[in-house]
Amino acid sequence: MELSSSRVKTTWKIIKDITGKIRSPINNMKIKSDAGILTNTNDIAKAFNIYFANIAEDLINNSSDMDKA
Repeated sequence: MELSSSRVKTTWKIIKDITGKIRSPINNMKIKSDAGILTNTNDIAKAFNIYFANIAEDLINNSSDMDKA
């Protein structure tokens, strides 16, 4: 650890090794979107980005529609 250029990173790696909390990459992720089933990680990231970028506006629009009812 003393020879490490990033002591914090090395410390967390040791902690994760000891506690068994090492994540393995997820290679078979799928989500359903308006565009269909997405399996490419970049496409999934874009879908989440679009969703969270538009959620506030969508909620405001839906709230306005409910006020009219």
